[in-house]
Amino acid sequence: MAPMMSIRRCQSHAEQHPIKKPFLSRYKIWNTTDDYFCYANRWVRYICILTTGDLPIMVRSVQLFANKFFLSEDRLVISCLEEWLYNSTRDNFLKTRHLDVSYYHNLDIVLNQIKAT
Repeated sequence: MAPMMSIRRCQSHAEQHPIKKPFLSRYKIWNTTDDYFCYANRWVRYICILTTGDLPIMVRSVQLFANKFFLSEDRLVISCLEEWLYNSTRDNFLKTRHLDVSYYHNLDIVLNQIKAT
């Protein structure tokens, strides 16, 4: 685990291991254990090719981006993600849906941030 800005206390435990802990930045399914399900069962370099069948799990994840799509074969998955993101943003703005940020709020990198003085 590499330290953030060379400060050991700012290490993020969320980025330790692609199997046991989620990466914060990218949602991806690794083909390294039997615990993970890839709807299309298509893999490139041990990473699932995400399709519309993976959407229900994707939209419940804490990651900010998703990796890996074949747009030439499944453009609908990106359209669905765009619509979900638009609706989520709109609903949060209109206060008809609450965005739970507790996961991000409790990350080591947030809790131990260096504040400007």
